[in-house]
Amino acid sequence: MPAAGRSLLVWIAAAVVSACGGGAGEESHEPYDLRVGAWNVERLGLEPDTDYGLLARVVEENFDVVAVEEVMWVDGGHPGYDRLLVELGPGWDGFVTDGQRPDVEETYAEYYAVLWRRALVRPCAGWTGLVYHADAANVFSREPAFACLEAGFGMDGVAGTVGFDFVLAAYHAIWAGGDTVVTAAEVDHLDEVLAAMAAACPGEGDVLIAGDFNLEAGPIEAVVDATVLTEGGGSTLSDTGSISLNLIDHVLVQDPAATGESAGPATILDVRAMAGSNAAYRDTASNHLPVQALFTVSEDDD
Repeated sequence: MPAAGRSLLVWIAAAVVSACGGGAGEESHEPYDLRVGAWNVERLGLEPDTDYGLLARVVEENFDVVAVEEVMWVDGGHPGYDRLLVELGPGWDGFVTDGQRPDVEETYAEYYAVLWRRALVRPCAGWTGLVYHADAANVFSREPAFACLEAGFGMDGVAGTVGFDFVLAAYHAIWAGGDTVVTAAEVDHLDEVLAAMAAACPGEGDVLIAGDFNLEAGPIEAVVDATVLTEGGGSTLSDTGSISLNLIDHVLVQDPAATGESAGPATILDVRAMAGSNAAYRDTASNHLPVQALFTVSEDDD
């Protein structure tokens, strides 16, 4: 979140550049790949055996921006997210939604969170949190929530040069007991979400959704006019920590032609060894593996 104490003049200057991203600076910077992705961290805040140090190491070593699903509602708050941010330390910041979904005070309700590395990423001017998609027809069990972010060089509050700005949504699709027809019927409405994300940042062509879609790439692309970047093996684990054949965690791009910064397919990260064993990862981190996509940060193109 923006550092306190910024001058009003600097804030206005940043806002004038763009409500959803700044222009590229004139300095020359070495391009780099921004690591963006998602991780369904199983029942974060409710599981007593969660190893928060392990979670922080996985994020620190593999991501610069990560959408987190299954941030659980606990007594009116989100202690799992709060503790993870503390474990990550001052080099990280994040947004968490201002309410849970479904909007009930029950232990199955979830928040979304997006975390970012402060030295590389900041929120776009005017963005102070994640915004839920306006789900007037109530078609989502947990409607996606999104924010505009800027990646670049020398990021520090309003300082820094923008090399890639984008709108990112976190999403956790309905599971429906494994009924993929029900899940696909919900996912079918993601085009409306993508349109709303683009409308929230006029002129921004880089629109991404990352999370647990509970569907393979083919069924998603059959109902959504977008591209799933994810390739590779399964993203979920058995009770013993073995990798399944289910590849259901993804990074989706609305228009690959507009997002020339994409540096290849998204991949599933097998980070189980970081826990010491497959079973230990399953017991202390999640029944999902994280997904990571790379985007080249060089010169902002919109």
